[in-house]
Amino acid sequence: MDENLVYSKTSAGEEAVRQRTRVVQRNLRMVLILVDGKTTAGELSAKVGNPQLVEQSLRELEEDGFIAPADEAASKWARSFANLYQSAKPGTPERPIQNPSTLTVPEVSYFHGPSSRPGMVDEVEEEEGEQRQATAAPPEAAPAALPAGPGLFSRLGATFRSRKIGRSSKKGPNKLLFGLVAVVLLVIGLYASLPQQRYRHELEAGLTAALDSPVSVERLGFGWAGQPALLAKVSKVGDGTISLGEVALVPRWGSLWSERPGWRRIEVNGAQLPLAAVAGLPTVAERLGASGEPARVVLRDALLTLGPLAVAGRWRAESAGGESVQLDSDDGTLHATVSRRADGVAVSWRGLGWNPSGGSRWAVDQVEGEALVEPATGDAVALQLRKVEALALDGRWQGEARLEVRGGRIALEGRAALKFVAGNRLASLGLVPVKIQGPCSAELAVRAQGKDWDALLAGMAFEGPVTVGKGELTGIDLLQSVREGGASLTRGGVTSFDNLTGRIRRDGRGTALTGLTLQSGLIGASGRVAADGNGRLDGLFDVQLRGTANQLRAQLALTGTAADPQLRRLR
Repeated sequence: MDENLVYSKTSAGEEAVRQRTRVVQRNLRMVLILVDGKTTAGELSAKVGNPQLVEQSLRELEEDGFIAPADEAASKWARSFANLYQSAKPGTPERPIQNPSTLTVPEVSYFHGPSSRPGMVDEVEEEEGEQRQATAAPPEAAPAALPAGPGLFSRLGATFRSRKIGRSSKKGPNKLLFGLVAVVLLVIGLYASLPQQRYRHELEAGLTAALDSPVSVERLGFGWAGQPALLAKVSKVGDGTISLGEVALVPRWGSLWSERPGWRRIEVNGAQLPLAAVAGLPTVAERLGASGEPARVVLRDALLTLGPLAVAGRWRAESAGGESVQLDSDDGTLHATVSRRADGVAVSWRGLGWNPSGGSRWAVDQVEGEALVEPATGDAVALQLRKVEALALDGRWQGEARLEVRGGRIALEGRAALKFVAGNRLASLGLVPVKIQGPCSAELAVRAQGKDWDALLAGMAFEGPVTVGKGELTGIDLLQSVREGGASLTRGGVTSFDNLTGRIRRDGRGTALTGLTLQSGLIGASGRVAADGNGRLDGLFDVQLRGTANQLRAQLALTGTAADPQLRRLR
């Protein structure tokens, strides 16, 4: 190797510096960046600290067309070895220099010892931005003479090896085909040698322990799950209420032929299983891991159930061992942590913009709480809701309840406290009998039954005291009806109030406000109002108008509908 040889980047080399994808091997890229049209090969070797690496890299870069001698002549390496070959045969007429790319440079280094600059790669990459903008300096003339090299026999051996390699390269396509066939045969042999029956038994045992139900794996074979994996088809789980479909197992490849194979990742797509069974995923992770490191178990697009009823939405669960499982709704609005306890399965959750019924009617802005899924007894599954807090309908909700699923029906019983909930939002949901504006607060006893979640919410019954702050009754004008007198009907208008209290009740017959008291300046009223399931109103008000000289009393009847209330003075 000529230590005085100077290389410059070609246009392809300049482009490769700007685009990292052209030259991705770290050592080649480092040497390519250092080539500047001024530094000699010897100086590059000294700078990198590894002459053999620099020599090999320069040769590969020149063969690939990324660099060329600064004088744009043929590679000095190629000339030197061709001349050495000629000098080895006295009397042989001089032959033309071959194309440099067909010559192979012998791996002979004029420098010795390991690199003394281990941080050179980092330094080069730090200067890469400047190197990309730099242009090669004007070419310098390369030295005319080559330094003394190895002896005659060493040169003859290197040249012979170079020519032999050149001839054998013509058989590249045949070797490539042979290599592909060998790889295919190797894969087939490896597959045939895998103890698949043992894998199937291990998988069945791990899933059975997690789900508390016998699991049968129908088949097991190679496949693709974003990466090479074994795909297992689960044919049956327990009595058929649980479905796992296809399970992808990404192995720890070094353990496949060991006594106990281990798995790095297990993915289950489209499963259907009880909410309580999710807590068993850490058991699967521990049973199917290897060397004390649990596998990562992932459920995607899972349907979770409470007894025969599905929990709204699709879910994603993930576990890497430990005591808990992370659970997320498919739309990302609810996150839960599930873990096993001695008295059942504990679930804690928090959500933003979550909708328990799948529609916008019952959406909550924010919710968090805790629950306990009790062990199933027969066909009954019970869920204790504890410390549930939510922001919804422009107010705050708190409560606790017990929910039981039995025979395809849901029953709920508990209590709820609401503070400063928007009255118009309650009216839009049919939870109050008349259109009302103002912040509502109440302490309610709640119960409900239904065949599914929507029916449960629609059929919810409650009862308790209610207070409404400063607001108004929309479509009802008590003052105007008293002033008009007679038997004429009064429609429209509003009645403003400073405070309204009463007791609210909702059941299968409708919604009612009883013991109602309203105060607003000179107006005072008491009475009741109810709306049946079709929205028809039935109410009675005793109204007082307080003045400086006297007081006027009147009794008003409320009829019509919630959309069109009508007042008529009785006396």
